[in-house]
Amino acid sequence: EYNILGSTQDGSLTLSSEQAVRLIISNLTLTNPAGAAFNMSGDMTSTVFLSPGTTNTLSDGTASTENATFLAEKGLIFTGTGSLNVTGLKKHAIASGTTIAIQSGTITIPAAASDGFNSNQFTLEDGTVSIQSSGDGIDANGTVTINGGFLTINSTSNDVKSQSMEEKLNW
Repeated sequence: EYNILGSTQDGSLTLSSEQAVRLIISNLTLTNPAGAAFNMSGDMTSTVFLSPGTTNTLSDGTASTENATFLAEKGLIFTGTGSLNVTGLKKHAIASGTTIAIQSGTITIPAAASDGFNSNQFTLEDGTVSIQSSGDGIDANGTVTINGGFLTINSTSNDVKSQSMEEKLNW
């Protein structure tokens, strides 16, 4: 378990692990002009806990060498009641090589040069998600599942792209 807080305009968090990781973020502002703000690698699922009452902000830069501001080789789970704002100036805002699941919290993508979310699977269980992107709001190679919560997408492509869709939410 890692508690992440503070502010920097030129930094990043890179973590490699073969075990499940839990990140607790509390009033974090992290910008990496040359790469991903968060880069998670290894055969693990990362759980990101958004601390109650906090606003957390991640951004990359146009000179980034990575595909996303928040990049994970394996799964990402977002939970907690705080807020997370992720800006993807180079390409995607949040990308995972496998799955992205939002269990709770408020996730806002005020800008993404390509996709807001990019993964193989995407699930929204609860929470509020708002996406402003130049590409797809959500791009999943597999299934997009929406069981609850609130989803708003404003994008040039203005769509959700996946192989199959299970929707239980009007949006």
